[in-house]
Amino acid sequence: MAPLYFLIVYLLCASATTLDFKSVFEWNSFEFNWTSEDSREKAVKDGRYKPEKIEPRFLALHEGKIFLSLSKQNGVPATLVWLSTDASSTSPTLNPYPSWPNQQEKTNCDKIVSARGIEVDTIGRLWALDDGSEEDCSPKLVIFNLTKNSVELSHLFPDSTVSLSFSCRYLVVFSLREKKSWRVEAQKIRSNAIALSPMNRRRHLYLSGSDRRDLSTVSIPEIRAGEKNLSLTSVGNTTGLTNRMIMDERGNLYFDLSLKSVVWWDTNRPFNKEQIYEEGRSNRPLLFAFDTNGNLWLMAQFTDQTPKSRLSRAAIGVKNYLYNASIDSSGTSKYVNGKKHQDLLVLNIILSIWNVFNLISTAFQIYWFHRMKKWQDSIAETETEGDQIFRPSAILPNKPPEPIYEEIDSAPYSSMQNTIVKSKM
Repeated sequence: MAPLYFLIVYLLCASATTLDFKSVFEWNSFEFNWTSEDSREKAVKDGRYKPEKIEPRFLALHEGKIFLSLSKQNGVPATLVWLSTDASSTSPTLNPYPSWPNQQEKTNCDKIVSARGIEVDTIGRLWALDDGSEEDCSPKLVIFNLTKNSVELSHLFPDSTVSLSFSCRYLVVFSLREKKSWRVEAQKIRSNAIALSPMNRRRHLYLSGSDRRDLSTVSIPEIRAGEKNLSLTSVGNTTGLTNRMIMDERGNLYFDLSLKSVVWWDTNRPFNKEQIYEEGRSNRPLLFAFDTNGNLWLMAQFTDQTPKSRLSRAAIGVKNYLYNASIDSSGTSKYVNGKKHQDLLVLNIILSIWNVFNLISTAFQIYWFHRMKKWQDSIAETETEGDQIFRPSAILPNKPPEPIYEEIDSAPYSSMQNTIVKSKM
C-alpha cells in the first residue's frame, strides 16, 4: 500500500505548489532610451542620471506595454517609464512616458514630478498618482489617454484633502464624474496597500496594515455615500507585513508578505491564504500586476546579487478586478467575467482530474504487480520446500542401504557338541 499512499500525499502537496513564473527580462542596471549619446553623457556629468539609484516601485500593463513608476531620487531623470513586452533584448531600455518633455522641469509642476501608484483601466487610460515635491509642487492625479499618449485629466489635490505633512491615517477619494476629491477618516488606519473588490460585487476596500500584520476592509457603499468617518473590519491575520495588493476579476486577493513571498486568498470564502510565489532573497517590495491576456507579472529586486532586477510572468487565466462587468465609455459591457476564461477553468479542472486518475491508476497497477510478484515468489519458495521434504534423496544419505538382518555362520558341529558335553560334566 506504500506506493499508493506516497502518490496521494505527493498529489496533495503538489496541488499547493507555487505558480510557474518564467523570467522575461533581467537587469543589472537600468538604462534609458536617450535622445542622443550627448544627452546621456550630460545627464551623467550633471548628476541627473545615476543608474544605481533607479528603483521601480509600482507596475502596470496595457496591451504590449509595461509601465513602471520609479522612486524619485537625485540621479533618476524620469519617474514614469514604459517598455515593450516584446522587446528583443533581455535587458530593454526604459522610455519616459509619454516623452522626455513631460518629465519634471524644475519650475514646472504641471509635469510628472514623482510618479507613485499607477493603474490602467479597461478603456486604455493610465491613472498615475504624483507625489509632487515638498518644496514647490502639490500632489496630483494624472490620467493619460494611452491611445493618444496625452494627458486627459490632471487633478490637483487641495491642501484640505492631501497636505505635504502626509499621514497614512486617512483615505482620499476621487470622483471622476464630479472631478473632485475628499478625505475619509478611518479608525486606526495606517496602510501600505489597498485593493478594491471586483466590479460586479464592489462592496469592500481592502487595506493592509503597515505597522501590524492585519488585513481589514471598509465599506464601499459608505464611502460613496459620503461618510467621513469609517470603521475598519478585520478579516484576517497575514502573519507578515504587506506592501502591495491586487485583486482579480474572480475576487482573489494577491498580496506580498515581508518582501519574500506572494500569497492569494479567495475573498468569497473565509480567510485562508495560499502561497503562489517565494523569493527569499528580495529585499525590496515585490511588484505584481495583471495584463489583459490572463498573465500575472512579477518584479523582484535585489541589492546583494545579480541580476539586480528580474521581471517574470506566469499564465493564470484571469484579468484584474476592473474587468468584471466593466462598462466602457459607450455604456455597454466590455467584459463580463469572460466565458472564455470560465471554459478554460472547466477544461483545466477536467484535465487535472484526468491526470490525477491516470497517476492513481498507474500507482495501483504498480502496487498490484508488486503484490503479484511477492505472491509468485512465495509460491515458488513453498514448492521448493515441499520438494525438499518429499524427495527421498533429500532425507537419506547417498550410500547403499544397511541390511535389516545379517546371516551368521553356524559353528562346526563338533565344537558345539564338545561344549554341551563339558557343560554336563
